[in-house]
Amino acid sequence: MQAVISVPELAGRLSEQHATEMLMRPIAGVPLLLRTVLTAARAGANQILLICPVALSDGILQRFTAELTLHGVEVITLCVREFNPRAWSVWVILRPYLEKQFVWLPWNWVTIKQSIMQLPLVKCEFVDWSKPAFTTLQDRKSV
Repeated sequence: MQAVISVPELAGRLSEQHATEMLMRPIAGVPLLLRTVLTAARAGANQILLICPVALSDGILQRFTAELTLHGVEVITLCVREFNPRAWSVWVILRPYLEKQFVWLPWNWVTIKQSIMQLPLVKCEFVDWSKPAFTTLQDRKSV
């Protein structure tokens, strides 16, 4: 199973220190973005597609992916300008990197693995992008 997580565009506009504070704010002792990714991995995600703003510091990405590698999590990072999950054109661009079905997780969603494992399959065009979703692009004729 693949999990897709998008870092907000705002993080690319902040200084490295402020972006790190935003993304890695401790939640129960675990940095927020790391917690989101590790929960996805515990729910069965064997790959994380991390969508990042183009302007996000390389230092943040390198430290973050190094930490995940230590936990045995495979991460693919894609830098995308002005990512908007509601725009179908973005999903067409991401198509080569996506599995047939994937879990969408907001970067700051604090949940438990059981909640992710119980998500019903929803077509991409019906997803509420502010919430986690188990989704597919398959039935879209333009892809």
